[in-house]
Amino acid sequence: MLFWIIKISGLLFLWFILNYFTFLLQSDREMKDYITSLIPKNIEYNIQEVQNKNNIIINKIEFFSSEIKLGQAKLKYPDNNNIKPAILLLGGIWTGMNAVNLTGNDDDILIISPDYDYQVKNKYTIWRIFSDLYSAHQALYYQIRNNLLILNYLQNINHVDSDRISIIGYSFGVPFAVATSAIINNFHSMVLVYGGANLQKILNKNIKLDNKVFDFFLKKILWMHIKNFEPMRHSRNIQNKRVLLINGDKDQKIPNECAEELHSLFEYKPVVHWLNSKHVRLENIELNNIIISKIKTWYKKNNFY
Repeated sequence: MLFWIIKISGLLFLWFILNYFTFLLQSDREMKDYITSLIPKNIEYNIQEVQNKNNIIINKIEFFSSEIKLGQAKLKYPDNNNIKPAILLLGGIWTGMNAVNLTGNDDDILIISPDYDYQVKNKYTIWRIFSDLYSAHQALYYQIRNNLLILNYLQNINHVDSDRISIIGYSFGVPFAVATSAIINNFHSMVLVYGGANLQKILNKNIKLDNKVFDFFLKKILWMHIKNFEPMRHSRNIQNKRVLLINGDKDQKIPNECAEELHSLFEYKPVVHWLNSKHVRLENIELNNIIISKIKTWYKKNNFY
C-alpha cells in the first residue's frame, strides 16, 4: 500500500513539474505573441462610481469576458466634457489601483490605474513562496494583458484624445510600463519613476534569507519567472521613446547603477532627474509633490497638455 502511495505521489509530482515547466517555456516565447493569446475576443466593462467630489470623479472599472473577471482599475477625471489626454499609471506593488491618489486634482486630464492580479502577502513562508509561484507568474503576464485592455478602453472614450495617451511606471510598475510600451507603439510618451534595469541585481538587493541555500535557489527561481520583464530585453523596442526618468540618489531598493542601466537603454538622450531621497512611497506626500511637479513640467514642454 505504501509503495503505491509513494508511486502515485511521485507521478503526480512529475506531472506537476512537467506542466509547470511547459508553462514557463510557453510564456518565454515572444512576449507580444503570448500576451495577444491571452486576450479574449469579447470584453465587457462594468463601471461603478466611487467618488464625486469637487468636480473630480473616481470610478472603479471591472473588465469581464464570459462573466469571468479579468481585472479592475480606478479611473479619475474632472467632471467635464473636454477632450483630454490620458495617463495609464502603474503604481508600486502595494499601491495598485490606488495609485490614482498619487496625482493632484487641478489638471484637465484622465488617469487610470489598474490593480495587480496577484496580491503580495505581508509575510511569506518557504511553502507559501513555492505554492504561489505559478499564480504569481501568470499574474505578471495578465498585468500586461490588462494594460492592453485598458488602452483599448481609453481609445474608445469620446472625451479622450487617443493621440495623447502616456504611460507612467512607479517602482514595481516600471518593468510593466516598459514591457507594455514595447508591445504598443502608440503611446505619446513614457515616464519611469524610481525604477531600474538589471532585475537580478534588484532581486539580490531586496531579498535576503537567513538560509543561504534557500536564498540562492529562491533568487534563481524568481529570476526565471521575471526575466521576460527585464527592461534590457526590450531595449530594441523602447530605445526611441520619448521618456522622462526620475530616481532617488539614496534609494534603498533600486541601486543607483540599476537606475543608470535603465537610463542607458534609450537612444535619444532622455530627461533625467536625480532627487535627494530614498525610495518613493505613497505616504511621502512631499516627495510625491516634487515628482508630480517634474512630470507636469516635462509634459507641458512636450505638448502633452
